[in-house]
Amino acid sequence: MEEWADLALSGVSFVQSKSGVKEWELQAAHSQLFENEQTALLKNIMVKIKTQNGATLTVSGDSGAMDMEGKTFSIQNDKEPVSIIWGNAYTIKTSKLRWSSDERVIQTDGEVMITGSGISIRGERLKIFLDRSELTVFGGVHAEVY
Repeated sequence: MEEWADLALSGVSFVQSKSGVKEWELQAAHSQLFENEQTALLKNIMVKIKTQNGATLTVSGDSGAMDMEGKTFSIQNDKEPVSIIWGNAYTIKTSKLRWSSDERVIQTDGEVMITGSGISIRGERLKIFLDRSELTVFGGVHAEVY
């Protein structure tokens, strides 16, 4: 974390709502806010995001950054991949991810591993479209069904 932040906080929570319905909530153990850049640096992060059909995606990571104006954020881990838990059905692991509130999309440009009941998918570059409860892996796809 940087030493020149405008404000440093512990135990923070950011919530995005639309029409009175919570779309996502980000919790961080530590946050440093930079007023001029409208940015927050975050440590020990957990995010819960609702899909269109009401399922919850849970993402956790060691560090990240959030654009306070556009409500976009990125999350990464120091050693292990970032895990996205999609309801009780799927686990998605990647090195770093980005969230866009405007598009309601989670994406990564790195390698991705998706596991679930009877399926395992590896590939590169992932987009999860929350409004359609759909995901796309764009390259190097290898899938196993068992």
